[in-house]
Amino acid sequence: MRVFNLLTTNIKSLFFHFIVIGIAGILNLGVWGRTGNENLSLAVLILSLVLYLILGLFLKDKGSISKNIQTVVLIPILSLLLYMGTLLPASDFEGSMLNSFNFLYFATIQPFLNITGIPANFNYPFIFAIVPAFMLWLGLQVKTVFKERGNYSHRLFN
Repeated sequence: MRVFNLLTTNIKSLFFHFIVIGIAGILNLGVWGRTGNENLSLAVLILSLVLYLILGLFLKDKGSISKNIQTVVLIPILSLLLYMGTLLPASDFEGSMLNSFNFLYFATIQPFLNITGIPANFNYPFIFAIVPAFMLWLGLQVKTVFKERGNYSHRLFN
């Protein structure tokens, strides 16, 4: 039952994560396909981070910092599982599945790779796994602070 509760509390944050990744991926393909300009990729990364922060305002406040962390915890877990999937040795039969893991993993970290200049074979994905969840959580905490201070912005986001 606890796993089901964890999944239900993370559905919205995972949905927001996939939306931002999709937008950033499309923008990065457009930017790098035409210009290869690092400044434009930096703008895409900043836009992604701002989107994560804004979308975090639309998550439901659970009442405490630890419970709010639980609403975004599946994002880094999913990213790390995708990363571990890329490390699997592939036979001929498993090759297509491994390629799927590689594609999904690199699609989730591509905006960070473009900006930082870190090579695609970078073997420490923790920063890439934690930043999206942290930004969503930060947006949720900002919402909580406004709510506690008596600001009426919570009517907009609940």
